[in-house]
Amino acid sequence: MPRPRRALFSLGLLLFIALLGLTVSSATSQEPTGYWHEARIIKASDLNLSQIEGVAYEPAVGRFLVFGRVLSASAAPMSVTRVNPAGDVLGSSPTSLPASALLKSTIDPATGVLLLLDSDVTPTGELPVKTLPGDVFGVTNPRGMTIDSDHARLFVLDTGGLVVVPLDAVIDDPGGAADTADAIRHLPIDRAATGSLRGIAYNPYNDHLYIGAPDHNRVYELTTGGRLVAELDLADLELSNMRNLVIAPSGDTTDSPGVMSLYVIDQSLAGGGVDRIIELYLVDERPAVSPTMVIASTQIWVTQTSSWSTPSPDPSGVDYSPQLKRLVIGDGEVEEMPIFRQKNLFLAKTSGVLKQGCDLTGFTTEPVGVAVNPANGTMYISDDNADSVFEIRLGPDSKLCTGDDIRSSFSTRPFNDFDPEGVAFGQGQIFVTDGAGAEVNVISAGANGVFDGLPPVGDDVLSDHFDTMGLGIRDPEGIGYHTQRGTLFLVSRLERKFLFEVSLAGDLLNVIDTAAADIVFPAGIGVGPSSQDSGETSIYIVDRGVDNGQDPNENDGRLFEIALGAEAAPSGSPIYLSHAADTSTAFSGLPETADEDILYSDGTGWTVFFDGSDVGLAGTDLNAFAVVDTGTILMSFMQPVTLAGVGKVDDSDIVQFNAVSLGNNTAGTFTLYFDGSDVGLTKASEDIDALDLLPDGRLIVSTVGSYAVIGAQGKGDDLLSFTPAGLGATTSGTWSLYFDGSDVGIKPATNVDGVDVAANGDIFLTTSENVSLAGLTIGDEDVAHCTPVSLGAATNCTFTSTLYFDGSNWGVAADDIDAIQIP
Repeated sequence: MPRPRRALFSLGLLLFIALLGLTVSSATSQEPTGYWHEARIIKASDLNLSQIEGVAYEPAVGRFLVFGRVLSASAAPMSVTRVNPAGDVLGSSPTSLPASALLKSTIDPATGVLLLLDSDVTPTGELPVKTLPGDVFGVTNPRGMTIDSDHARLFVLDTGGLVVVPLDAVIDDPGGAADTADAIRHLPIDRAATGSLRGIAYNPYNDHLYIGAPDHNRVYELTTGGRLVAELDLADLELSNMRNLVIAPSGDTTDSPGVMSLYVIDQSLAGGGVDRIIELYLVDERPAVSPTMVIASTQIWVTQTSSWSTPSPDPSGVDYSPQLKRLVIGDGEVEEMPIFRQKNLFLAKTSGVLKQGCDLTGFTTEPVGVAVNPANGTMYISDDNADSVFEIRLGPDSKLCTGDDIRSSFSTRPFNDFDPEGVAFGQGQIFVTDGAGAEVNVISAGANGVFDGLPPVGDDVLSDHFDTMGLGIRDPEGIGYHTQRGTLFLVSRLERKFLFEVSLAGDLLNVIDTAAADIVFPAGIGVGPSSQDSGETSIYIVDRGVDNGQDPNENDGRLFEIALGAEAAPSGSPIYLSHAADTSTAFSGLPETADEDILYSDGTGWTVFFDGSDVGLAGTDLNAFAVVDTGTILMSFMQPVTLAGVGKVDDSDIVQFNAVSLGNNTAGTFTLYFDGSDVGLTKASEDIDALDLLPDGRLIVSTVGSYAVIGAQGKGDDLLSFTPAGLGATTSGTWSLYFDGSDVGIKPATNVDGVDVAANGDIFLTTSENVSLAGLTIGDEDVAHCTPVSLGAATNCTFTSTLYFDGSNWGVAADDIDAIQIP
């Protein structure tokens, strides 16, 4: 087949995340403006409906009532479908209520009764109904109803404005409402709210009313007195026929129960489109602007997946499989479209040439996220309809979509992810985005080593999660893991002009401006070899373009390749460190380093300070050290080791290295400095994994786990002080508790595994697991800094608001820094 056309773009630099403000969906360029962003869409087909006429919300039971027509009986009377906030159908029953009555109805929050205005129809079905006399209220042409239960008010949108009725009177005695005529108010609506108005909803969160103007594609936000507060311009939603509005709690389970969303019901016109319920988030929780690291200029190539022989009109997920040597692309919408050719998963070269298609509709019609374990080719596919992640392991033939593939799955609902739009695999973990909840969930396999879901179904662990709204990412559609950088990349359809790089702990590292590519709907992202140079790495993004809910005949999918240039060199404070990984190539300017080495940074680059392999330590993990002077280093090891001139050294011992030379040609001799067994360190959990030497001669150490010595006992989150009376082969002295980590929020399992105590008493430390202290997220590759207020059994230490060393900025997020010293 002919090679797809590919275009080349050049991108400039992004200097500040402040540019994100340019992508805000606001009401209009004219004042007043109102904030909104699309949180999610529920299609009629998701609810087994062909048409949606209206929606109401029952707050007492926390569910929606969707009035529409079922797929199997499109010409039949309407049904009432009960739907929970996650979008699950709870049940359905027929109703004789006509569609024309829906604008003249609302649910009474207190009783759950459907209030109908001037209806001569007594609906059948399970729904309790009460009819109200509109003529008594002075209503002439009702266009919507809503209730403020806190203040017991019924609002009716009428041709002449707002009619406000005391709710208690009409509920207790509808016929007697004439007696309270003086209490009924007729209010004009602000003249700036123009157009043919239809649909009204009351928001208890801000005591405002929302009124639709379908002919202007707007929603007006008003005070309850009718004054215009803001306009919400919904042109970007390309609405066909706005039917009505509903205020209900946000679909994001992580939000406060008081946070309300606006649900807009859009009915397609005859001949095209899909009826849908659109949730609009009304609160802007993005962070204040802050500078980010600068990314060098990039290049982008684009492939039209819509032009493939088997087209992909809505590519939704992408990643690269080293085993298949192909990009793997999922399409979560193609099976709904007339161009569907029984393929919703595609394999393509990095150049964009389609090589194969697969049909996964037997178990997923929504393959919206794709991730690949590069070690074994296992594939992970997220489905935001089934709220599941499917695992596909290649069989003996090492091919995809053949009979020997092994498939399993786990649900994302146990960790409250009801919109798993993207999935990534890295460092043995699965990262799943929650688009509606603006979260990333991190899943680790349990003791059985298999991803089989959270208990009680499986033994997986929700090992971490982080919010993306605070990073300026309102709808994380796609996520990918970058092996070389040890970071995550995310795309959002609401921030479509940007690509975000974050650490595994959720810290924002870089924002890349992709505006020149004009990506319409970034839906998925993956990392793979460059199509131009297989030795280089590129970012791949799939673009859905126009949603098929807006145009069922669209076919405009695209695949973008982004070649990131070299990023600006990070800068920081000087540090000595050793890493936990056996080997690493993450330290810029150095060849492969090992866990027996000590590295030094002056804040701008790296050098090897101590090469352990030169002095017989190859294969030994140096996991604690203290640089005493230019020729003396104290050190301890993770496992017992035999050293020339010393003999066998235990992991609870400390040796002294007397250097003849350091750097890439390290030479010198070892002597025993501290024998741990002489002073009570005899258990496996009492391995020394952090140490420092104070000016007064005291040793500061931490252990890998529980310890019990004369004078102190505790766990690996503590620091011990040892005052020596004798050192070497006959070590003696006294112990005391120096720093109680649990007092400052470090849990025992987190474990302090690197420490430096400055001359002024300030403490620098790193941990073996990620931890959050005083609002600061500290990764196992980071160094935190605190100033002690008190020490010992009642430790109090004030942490600085920034990290002393942020490993993510240096590309070492994938590693654990397990020994440090601050010069």
